[in-house]
Amino acid sequence: MRYLQKMALIILPAVMMAMPGCGSSSNGSAAPNDPFSGGVPSPVQANGSIMFTDSAGLVEGGQSNMLKAWTIEDVDPAITPSVAALQLLPFKVTDSEGKPRKGVPITLSVYSITSLNPDDVSIDFLVPPVTEPNQRTITTDSAGMGIFNIAVVLKSPPIGSFTSSSVVFKAITNDPAPVTAYVGGSYSLTAKKLP
Repeated sequence: MRYLQKMALIILPAVMMAMPGCGSSSNGSAAPNDPFSGGVPSPVQANGSIMFTDSAGLVEGGQSNMLKAWTIEDVDPAITPSVAALQLLPFKVTDSEGKPRKGVPITLSVYSITSLNPDDVSIDFLVPPVTEPNQRTITTDSAGMGIFNIAVVLKSPPIGSFTSSSVVFKAITNDPAPVTAYVGGSYSLTAKKLP
């Protein structure tokens, strides 16, 4: 009887591995927590990517994930106490095969800012009635693209000095396994020199 129990412990795992749905799969997909999957992502995890900047139409990797630097010189702080850098931030969303994803809500937020004041940045200025999930969400168009309005406010520095700020934005989908992407920008102001 003892031998039968030992044989059952050896044969049972082999039989379970041979059953459909157990062990490896012939279709190449794997369960998200399958330690034997060999690193093949499951369909739930393979949602594609979000690409930013004016190169959003390029293939993944064909962009820098950095916005063009924004700079103004010779600001007179007595006349202009602050300056708003207005930018458009286009993006494209693709699936795991690189095809555009249409009708996907993308929410943009400030991930980090060197001024330590997230109120220095405004994202989007949606006009009522707002049909998106929130004021910072854009749904991709039929080409899988969208565009955000951004305003970054810099206080003018004293005469003869310089100020700057850098901002990192985070975009995320509302998928069960969300796609996340980051893009950064640098902003600077130089005040007039002393007469």
